[in-house]
Amino acid sequence: MSSMPGSPTQPNDANTSDTFIQTETTVARDAQDAQPVTLLQLVDGPMYGLTDYWIEGNQLPYVTTYGGQNSVPIERIDFAKTAELNADQGVEFVLRPKSKSPTR
Repeated sequence: MSSMPGSPTQPNDANTSDTFIQTETTVARDAQDAQPVTLLQLVDGPMYGLTDYWIEGNQLPYVTTYGGQNSVPIERIDFAKTAELNADQGVEFVLRPKSKSPTR
C-alpha cells in the first residue's frame, strides 16, 4: 500500500521538520515559563492547585490556579498528603511568610 502525499507517513512539505522543531521549542518554552503548581490537600477532602501561598498566623492564604484567593486554617491541612503529592511532582512545599514567598 502506498502512502498518499500529505499523509502522516509521507509529508508533502519539505519544511515539515522545521515546523515540528519550532512547535517543540515553543511548547518547551511555554512549559518552562509556566508557574509550578503546588497541591494543597485538606483533611476534610478538598484539594486545591495553588500558584502562591504563605503563612499568616494560623492561616494559610493562597492563590489558586484559576486566580481565586482564599485562606484556610492550618489545622485543616493534611500536611503528610500535601507533602507526598508535591514530592511526587518534584514540587517543594514550604511554609513561608508572605514577605519571603518566592515570586512565581
